[in-house]
Amino acid sequence: MLTTLTADGGVTDNDPFQLANDFLAVQNPLATLNPQIGRLENPRLSDSANCAVLTVAPFPASSLYQAHYDWDRNSSVSGMLGNLLTVLLAQSRFFGESLNAVMKDVSYNRFVLAPADADNPTRPALQCGLLGAFGGFFERGFRAHDYQLGRRNCQKLLRDHFRLSVANPIIAAGLNQLDPAARSAAIQNFDPQQLGSIPLIPLCGSAVPEVPLPARATITSARVAQIVNQIVDRLHAIAKPLIENALGAGFESWAARSAVDTLISTWGRGKLKAVLRKELADVISG
Repeated sequence: MLTTLTADGGVTDNDPFQLANDFLAVQNPLATLNPQIGRLENPRLSDSANCAVLTVAPFPASSLYQAHYDWDRNSSVSGMLGNLLTVLLAQSRFFGESLNAVMKDVSYNRFVLAPADADNPTRPALQCGLLGAFGGFFERGFRAHDYQLGRRNCQKLLRDHFRLSVANPIIAAGLNQLDPAARSAAIQNFDPQQLGSIPLIPLCGSAVPEVPLPARATITSARVAQIVNQIVDRLHAIAKPLIENALGAGFESWAARSAVDTLISTWGRGKLKAVLRKELADVISG
């Protein structure tokens, strides 16, 4: 018997990608009905597509299969609350069904611009994605890296993928407004590899030179220690009013604050330091 643990994805109902695609299809005179699923579909081939939905940085979840999954811990109330939070975040970002529609075949009515670092395929492309996407708050270098990587990814999308065939009516209408010499020059300029297609948004001026691959940033051990101290100080600051609000002024409040302050300074500090060093292990220097 196969044992599984599933968190209900029904806590959200958010599918903006497919809803946008359906809206375009309803308005599109060239949309056709797919008899298998009973849904209108926009033309998807390069020579016929006349509309598209572009999803930018969907940031899908990256959880991997665990051969030795801790069933007891994850099926507890606290474990399930964590799983539900993960489901809520993941499904609010992107639906797997939409990703399948984009990736299963060549389609020019659906595009995804997602973070990619071909030179580091085994590492997360976005450094700000560390610590549950809070890594960018801890190190400016992470933000600078991701900004440049985003420019590089966007440039590649516009140059290599966000294109339509020269036979497509939208492209042909523009080319036909040119005289034969200008038309030939435009095709040669924007299709030097003779792919038979032209970018919908051509790269021009300073956007033409290739954006270099940014070097991955690091964070020092001293900076990690500083972050731990800042978090601990913040926990101390918010613990006092929370306890006073719950217990009021008096000895009980003082005793509770003292106990919590001790817990934060000892166990809390050590736990924070261990978590940060584990999550940032690949980028810590010094």
